[in-house]
Amino acid sequence: MSSCKMARVLVCAVLVFITPPLTLATTITFIVEGNVDRVPVELASAFSIGDLFHLEYTFESTTPDSNPSNIKRGFYDNAITSLSVTVGGYSASGIGVNHISVDNDLTGADSYRIDITTPLSGNSVNGFDISKQSPILQMRDTTLAVFSNDLLPVSALYPNDFVCEG
Repeated sequence: MSSCKMARVLVCAVLVFITPPLTLATTITFIVEGNVDRVPVELASAFSIGDLFHLEYTFESTTPDSNPSNIKRGFYDNAITSLSVTVGGYSASGIGVNHISVDNDLTGADSYRIDITTPLSGNSVNGFDISKQSPILQMRDTTLAVFSNDLLPVSALYPNDFVCEG
């Protein structure tokens, strides 16, 4: 796996799949599950490589791009209406101030990213508030094959489609 391929859910992790919604609607839920593949030293007593994680988030698919003049980056402010994450025995949830960004051939890559800029509800681990970590999710593709525009995706994104070469 290339070092520039990123998928991070509180602690760095390898994504297994994203489940698409059963029907297209204005509110869409994606589920991301996988196993932790890296643990920062300050969290090593609470998390282990191989721990399971589960990220579930719902977003409003009709959220407008907050900067429509930039045709290479879609920026969807407060599109997420619910979010929860579990890593091992740790859980956090909430929405706070959030955004989803969709980059189409911006700085040589396609990318999909979720940021929460206010803390989620969740306990600290060894005094470290992991509920404040951002991005919650980031995937990059340097082959530029994932997106053809900067619109908010309404069907499943598959982590294996995000390839980071070089």
